[in-house]
Amino acid sequence: MRRPTGQNSMNHSRQVHGLTFPGASRAPQRTRPSLLMRHVYVANFLMSTANSAWHHVEKEYGFRDDTLMAMIELQDEPAEERGRPTRERVYLYVREQILRGRFVGGSFVEEEQISSALGVSRTPVREAFHRLEAERFIDLLPRRGALVRQVTAQELIDLYEARRMIESHAISRICREEIPLPAEMSTILAQLDERPEGDYFGRIELNRDFHFAMVAAVGNVVLSELYQSLGARQQRVAMTAISTDPSRIARIRKEHHALIEALSEYDEAKALGILEQHLRPIMGVLSQLPNRTAPESP
Repeated sequence: MRRPTGQNSMNHSRQVHGLTFPGASRAPQRTRPSLLMRHVYVANFLMSTANSAWHHVEKEYGFRDDTLMAMIELQDEPAEERGRPTRERVYLYVREQILRGRFVGGSFVEEEQISSALGVSRTPVREAFHRLEAERFIDLLPRRGALVRQVTAQELIDLYEARRMIESHAISRICREEIPLPAEMSTILAQLDERPEGDYFGRIELNRDFHFAMVAAVGNVVLSELYQSLGARQQRVAMTAISTDPSRIARIRKEHHALIEALSEYDEAKALGILEQHLRPIMGVLSQLPNRTAPESP
């Protein structure tokens, strides 16, 4: 049977973007938003949903805004970091967040929180947590998670004492045996001079490298390994000290240059005096740390 024709017949063809599709009835015409406006609608909807979800998580679990920012920054993770083994990436990430103060002392860091932020399973997170515990960044508490340790005044005093013992021995060896200073020390000083004063994390990394280069110059492998074992505590204490008293940066720079000059002249007494001043606990910093056990005044 032939289909009816005429004005009252249904048009069974439809044009879309200039193409004719037989058998499709014509839909009623209506004004649709532009592609740009549709994208704006979708973006606003997603932002509203994300904000609502985060407020719920924050209320439910007590997450801090800086914890959220730390997670967001993972999206810009450098390519060289992404190429590392997963457990190393997790370790470096959590360690940096602790040093930068984004995971503050006394707060808890959950395995699920880190695994979700990094997009990894819990196994490498657990491995990284055990390493961080061994380096005394965190304490692992059963059924509670990883507690970020707080740097105490006594820990700062003890660390400075240990460093003075090792570094003063290195200075004596360098001066008495006239051991050439590694060029790396001057290179690191130049990098420190160019580093923005507000980049505390970058500064403490370079500061650690500077002092380790001096210790390694004497060629005692066991001593170098012993000094390296202090690295994690050294970084946390240094970060705490600088954050508490940023005016120390200018004095530290001056003492570094003076130490290089004394060592270049093999002046043992002068170099030891600079080191003693350089690694002396500052009462203004100690007074702001928990569990203060200050040394008696002379």
